[in-house]
This record gives sequence, structure tokens and C-alpha cells, in this order.
Amino acid sequence: MLLNAVIIEDERNGLINLKHMLAEHCEDVEVIGDADGVESGLRLLQGDKIAPDVAFLDINLQDGKVFQLLNQLPKIDFDIIFVTAWDQFAMKACEYSSIGYILKPIDHVKLKEAVSRVRPRKTGRTEERLQVMQQYTNHPNAFDK
Repeated sequence: MLLNAVIIEDERNGLINLKHMLAEHCEDVEVIGDADGVESGLRLLQGDKIAPDVAFLDINLQDGKVFQLLNQLPKIDFDIIFVTAWDQFAMKACEYSSIGYILKPIDHVKLKEAVSRVRPRKTGRTEERLQVMQQYTNHPNAFDK
């Protein structure tokens, strides 16, 4: 099954590298669009013709953090895989129910593992996972350890 993907990455070499690694190691992924910042990413994801199954997102972008972009989307109906050089955002990534958090330099095995967890929007549960995480954030004692 072919997966439609978008990449939001502000470093040109990082974008080229990720596209190359996806082509080489994840042949079922087709990159249908890319952006280099919060504003351009928002325009991309709100476009009528873009319907990704998965978004590969760098966290630190030239014009802010990718979380600013995600907060502006009315609905997230695609899976999220963060690809970043910074490990300190892992907990924040959990709040957005990402299915992967890959540190740069990208390990192709970890990339393949993350892609294998993508569920196209028919069965994706990103919105549901976000609601559970937000509920937990608002009421931390709602779940047992």
C-alpha cells in the first residue's frame, strides 16, 4: 500500500537526505509535498490537494517550533513522525501522539520501523490519541500507572 507523505524540514540537506532515505529504504512512501517552516508548512497542510498519510516533521524550524503549526491545524488526520537533532522534545512529541521520534543522523532501521507503524487515514487514530493525551494532560490522575 502506497503511503502519501509530507516533509517539513528547514535544512535543505536534511530534506534531501530524508527523501533519499525514504526512496531507498521505504519504497511504499511517496513524498507529495514539503515545506521549510511553520508558515509554509501550514499553507501546505491546509491546501486542498494535500492529503498525507504521514508527516515527517523537524521540530526546530526557521520561523518557530513545529508544535506551533500543529496547534493551528483544525484537524490532524495523518500520522506524525518527528525527525530532529534534539532529544529534549521527546516528551512534547508524545503530546502530539507521534508514532515515531527519530534523531538525526537518521538510522534507516529506525526510519523503517516508524514507517511500519503508519496507518492510513481510514484506520488512523491520531485525533483519538491526541484527545486521550490532552485529557491526561488536563487530569493527570485519570489513569493508573
